[in-house]
Amino acid sequence: MTDGPDKSRNDRRIVIGVHDASPKFREETFAILRALDELGISNPAVHVVPDFGGRWSIAASGRDFAHLLADRCKGGCELSLHGFRHGRWEFRHLSYAEATAALQRGMELFADAFGFLPRGFVAPNWRPSTASLQAAADLGFAYAVLFTRIVYFPDRTLPITTLNFDWWGIRVLNRMSLWLNRLRVSVMKSGLLSFAIHPRDVNEGLLGRELRLLESLLESGWKPVTYEDVCECGSM
Repeated sequence: MTDGPDKSRNDRRIVIGVHDASPKFREETFAILRALDELGISNPAVHVVPDFGGRWSIAASGRDFAHLLADRCKGGCELSLHGFRHGRWEFRHLSYAEATAALQRGMELFADAFGFLPRGFVAPNWRPSTASLQAAADLGFAYAVLFTRIVYFPDRTLPITTLNFDWWGIRVLNRMSLWLNRLRVSVMKSGLLSFAIHPRDVNEGLLGRELRLLESLLESGWKPVTYEDVCECGSM
């Protein structure tokens, strides 16, 4: 008796996220995108920080970065709003009014740089307050990404397993996470993965090892998708 086809391979989806895209990390952002190109990945989710640290805006002096990123992403990238200035817990404790104001400022810079409003919201460290999620919904976002789930507004939630390799720049934790993430995916037969790549991964020398793990996942049948693909919610 022979085994039939592995049906779990038909439900292996992975969103490759490029975090902290901003003029501050210009070189690292495009280095990551070039590396993904070499793996044949044309649809990463690129999480854009509109005014990183209050010093690196995608408007004004950062406009050339935005233009280059927009041109690079014509092939299928998914651009989303990644906070406003990317403080570590920027949206974790915000009230509804505070979150609304921060999101609106970020949306304005994003729209000015790219010519359209973002549909996705990813809070720094995947930690939005409940009020921040409500503000994002009321401002017209289609979805928000958290560490363990995706919230598709108004009322749909999907679980997701996030593979993160950058834990606040702490080298020991970063290297431990690489080992732990390999172990986690080795026992996963199907599901939805988020593969998070940060600029510091380039600077810490982790990117090559992360890409080897990613390549092994692709060879095992994990299919790159966007958050829009998962939702199948179409255009608004």
